[in-house]
Amino acid sequence: MSYQTVTAAVPALTVAFATLCALWPPARRMVWLALALALVNVVLTPFSSGEWFYQHAESTDYRGAIASGDFTGFREVLGQHDPHRLRRMASLAICLLIAVSLLAVVHVRAGRGRTSTVISSIVVALVLLVGAATLVQAYHRPG
Repeated sequence: MSYQTVTAAVPALTVAFATLCALWPPARRMVWLALALALVNVVLTPFSSGEWFYQHAESTDYRGAIASGDFTGFREVLGQHDPHRLRRMASLAICLLIAVSLLAVVHVRAGRGRTSTVISSIVVALVLLVGAATLVQAYHRPG
């Protein structure tokens, strides 16, 4: 399994744990694991978005194109790059971290008997919405 595959799996794993914690009350004990994964997801976003790998492929292909005088491979790499993907992935990773943090707050307040079902429902809907958007963005390939 390559490093790029592992970093691309982090957003999906984060969404899976967050969704599990949001929808299944016995799993709420794992909200702290979901929160840790969301934080790791934010840190690994440059890798999971593919930007770091693109930058290294671009520089390697560019050096090869300069040496050979053939820029077709370099143009292909440039054509596959979405310059806005990192920004979208970072925004969604931060939104997912906020949603899971709110879920943790709801969990703590529920343990103390001070939670509202309306607020809980809103937080669950937010986790599901941000999770779906994260999965769509993480696995969408322009084309």
